[in-house]
Amino acid sequence: MYKIRFYGCNAGMRKIPFTMLLNEKFDISLTEARTIKEKVVDGETVELTSNDKAQAKEIIRKAKELGVKCELIMNIKDILGCTIKDIRVKLEYEAYGLDKCDSFIYLDNGLIIDIPFSQSEEVWITDNDKDAESIDKHWHDKVFNKKIVNFISYKKDSNERGFWELENGYLITENNIAPHGVAGANLFIYHSLEELQLKVKEEFVRTDYP
Repeated sequence: MYKIRFYGCNAGMRKIPFTMLLNEKFDISLTEARTIKEKVVDGETVELTSNDKAQAKEIIRKAKELGVKCELIMNIKDILGCTIKDIRVKLEYEAYGLDKCDSFIYLDNGLIIDIPFSQSEEVWITDNDKDAESIDKHWHDKVFNKKIVNFISYKKDSNERGFWELENGYLITENNIAPHGVAGANLFIYHSLEELQLKVKEEFVRTDYP
């Protein structure tokens, strides 16, 4: 199940074409479509679902072209069992400022996902970034062609990213922002949960999915 989240609009949003898009793609009445459109214009968040990946991505593409702010998300439990085919990272360095990192995990089902925040139940479906580069070859045989089997969070409340756990025990996470020059903004891979606990000195929990 793919969840499409509309959460606002840009200046110049094309309201009528967006209403027609909702009416056509979600098989709802024009009255319902207009109501959703008005909520989005007012900055409210509206979530609709689609069972078809291609259709969901097409709706996102068209809605963005019409000036609508939206994103495609899935439940984390629906990612479990998928196999990683590639991981690419985009790093940006700003002298005397902040370094930034964005990671893109390519799955065998054609989706590209991020790394959710700790204790989240959802994962963001993203797009390819031409400036992102594949991770160092040293990690290829350790994380490529490996299944995602769980998602690990900090036990206490945290604003940090969580960890994808692979079938071989490896963990993948990222830190998006850090002061320039400290190498803090990057993708991080741990050999096991035990190694992570030794380095971070925190308690973690595996998510219990039904």
